[in-house]
Amino acid sequence: MDERLKSLIELAIQMEKDGIKFYEELSIKVPYEPAKKMVLSFADDERRHLRILNEIFSSITSIDIEKYLAENLPKEKVKTVFDEVQGSIDTATLQDELSSLKIAMDMEEKSYKLYDEAFSTEKDENLKKLWKRLADEERRHYDIFWNTYDFISNPEEWILREERGLLDGG
Repeated sequence: MDERLKSLIELAIQMEKDGIKFYEELSIKVPYEPAKKMVLSFADDERRHLRILNEIFSSITSIDIEKYLAENLPKEKVKTVFDEVQGSIDTATLQDELSSLKIAMDMEEKSYKLYDEAFSTEKDENLKKLWKRLADEERRHYDIFWNTYDFISNPEEWILREERGLLDGG
């Protein structure tokens, strides 16, 4: 496996692990049950992404990913977008749902960009499909967070925009 692909998969694996941790911690802070379920569903999606990446890494290298990462990561942990956020903002001190949603949108956007860039530079067709799928899922996460943010920050406009069919008679 070429070093670029190996590094990309290692980074993606670490991002997914950090995402799981972030969303699990965030779910504890979310006061509303539907929002809590939504955040936990993102943690589940990240777990699925992690499983897929682990399987691909293991099949390409024929080694156990957990053992490999434990033995081959530099002493400093791989830096991911989740580390950046957790280093600057403690989820325990988030003041409101909007702040949490902004952070989640930022992280999903960065994850999307990583996978989209991997897609655009990948030559292997099967890996291209994987990167595209992961990018699409991260974009979908972003869109859900944005829609939720939009609703919470301005419910009247959101309802008018989303329910326009009812107002138009259609």
